[in-house]
Amino acid sequence: RNIITTTKEGVIRTSRRRPPPPIMFAALSFSLSLAFLALVSTAVAESIPQDNDNIDANGIESTCKSSGDGTCTSHLTSVFVIGDLHGDAVCAISWVNRTGLIANLFLDDAIDSSSSSSVTALLYQKLNNPSQWLWTSPQSTLVFVGDYVDKGPTSKQTVQFVKDLTTAFPDRVTAILGNHELELLRDRDARIPWVGKYSAYSHATVHPGEYHNYFANSL
Repeated sequence: RNIITTTKEGVIRTSRRRPPPPIMFAALSFSLSLAFLALVSTAVAESIPQDNDNIDANGIESTCKSSGDGTCTSHLTSVFVIGDLHGDAVCAISWVNRTGLIANLFLDDAIDSSSSSSVTALLYQKLNNPSQWLWTSPQSTLVFVGDYVDKGPTSKQTVQFVKDLTTAFPDRVTAILGNHELELLRDRDARIPWVGKYSAYSHATVHPGEYHNYFANSL
């Protein structure tokens, strides 16, 4: 960038400001990545018991620890982490189903994985009522690391699915806010003009097909 200055004698001088070296941007990106990993690690670590005396070499609890009410509290030995879903409800449901953590996830347990794409596309319509879901592994927990919205056409269904999971299993499922959700919340600021809103960038943020989720069924 050129910088123009004028001396007392009226002489105009120009000089060129050197841009920051690329290593500065790389260092900033690296620092942000470390901060994000630290946030995820903290969220996971808080739910993991520190006492591992009852865990054998295979990672399986060898004894049951009484909780005082006649039930047993198992140690946490497995953490499933699911990343950026970006408006793909079918992907979200498929990954959770593959973990095997939830029984009665679907209205019909006999979901054919070889079904046609037209049927698979409606997978989120086959979900059972969350009140019927059962957590199958007391030694496991599930963590979502954010970015549930944008890019895909089913952000609404993705957010609803993750919300239902955290409501049904608040001690087992953790959902972390992503940068896309933060931008979506920022867009609610009435002081920001439409052209300046994050959601104004079609495909890069809100998929055009997403608007169909909010049309009346009669349309």
